[in-house]
Amino acid sequence: MVCPNLQGRTEFPIQKRRQSDRELNARRAQVLDPLTGTFTERTWQNIRVGDVVRLENNSFIPADLILLSSSEPEGLCSIETSNLDGFVQTVSWHDINIANLCLSARRT
Repeated sequence: MVCPNLQGRTEFPIQKRRQSDRELNARRAQVLDPLTGTFTERTWQNIRVGDVVRLENNSFIPADLILLSSSEPEGLCSIETSNLDGFVQTVSWHDINIANLCLSARRT
């Protein structure tokens, strides 16, 4: 009876995935510094809940984000989802129009 060594086969994809994760987490994004009011670069692994992240055209998205504002007409933003699900698909989103949100919160 021959027992193949499957350990080597499973370690390679895991090591490859870890290397890919390290490379992604080392990418940088512009994050608002609340003390100075300016955007500074920070690695993706150091972005925290509540941080305000500025994205520019054709930039990668570091995490699940809420679109507060867009420079496009009517607050549109198009996102390609190929890194999420492997399919090349473009999804359009609207910003939440933060000014209207603040006004409606004051009325209640």
